[in-house]
Amino acid sequence: MGIFPNGNACRGMLTLFLGALVILWGHQPGFTQSQDIEQLRTAAEQGDAESQFSLARMYSFGRGVPQDEKQAENWYRRAAEQGHGRARFMLGEMYYRGEEVPWDAQEAVKWYRRAAEAGYVGAFHKLGLMYESGEGVPKNEREAEKWYRKAARWYQAAAEQGNVEAQHMFGSLYTTGKGVPREYNEAVKWFRISAEQGAAIAQLKLSRMYADGLGVPQDLSEAVKWLQAAAEQDLATAQFSLAQLYAKGQGTPVDPVKAYAWLNLATSHACSGPTVQAIGRIKDTLREQMTTEQLAEAERLAAELKEGIQASTPQ
Repeated sequence: MGIFPNGNACRGMLTLFLGALVILWGHQPGFTQSQDIEQLRTAAEQGDAESQFSLARMYSFGRGVPQDEKQAENWYRRAAEQGHGRARFMLGEMYYRGEEVPWDAQEAVKWYRRAAEAGYVGAFHKLGLMYESGEGVPKNEREAEKWYRKAARWYQAAAEQGNVEAQHMFGSLYTTGKGVPREYNEAVKWFRISAEQGAAIAQLKLSRMYADGLGVPQDLSEAVKWLQAAAEQDLATAQFSLAQLYAKGQGTPVDPVKAYAWLNLATSHACSGPTVQAIGRIKDTLREQMTTEQLAEAERLAAELKEGIQASTPQ
């Protein structure tokens, strides 16, 4: 169908989703008052690992403080060196993405392994990926399968206990056949459970299943429904894909105004490279077809959507 961006076009964005939004079981820190932030910083400077990790995430996502990956790396490292599993994982992610530290797959694997030793389940899955691809370690299918199976056991246990992130990660394993048999029906089941609880990435994945007819009858109107839900949670990939559907009239009537508006939102936080170029090409095509009034309406709608998203996003 071609309505979703190529996964290889923006590895940094995908890694961020998996590393920071998907397998970090927990929520963005909710500190909004300067006094709260200073209290957190004081606890972090006194050596509290959980405070160090929370402060790192705030810097990483720009919540309550200016976004600063260098500060994020500093506080992740300080927490990681105290044995904090999630901080070790995120430090591995920074080495894997080459952000504020030189890209180093071997160093990434070292921190993923240390995160796994601390019991952090996201690292199990990532080590499986690294062994399967041969990044940072010799390629070893048997070792990869060992880590995938270990991840599957933990994801299943957490998913059955109601963990929303674990539910869609467990579903993802069923789409790839990593650690579990490839069963699209099971994938859809877990994506739906997670999506209905509001997990944006699960909504995106469920939309893809409807778009491609995997585990469910192909239904583009359902794909649009779940894309819309994810897009309204400020998921750039969903915004881009939803815009393409509006532009092409797939699963919904053709609507260049809505397409252009959602592209505007996706542009604001899409990564550099092919994804940004693709957004630009579609916007150029739409501009040639739209009237001045339609373009003005699209800009107004984009501002309205952005305001709605910001109002519903926890700060």
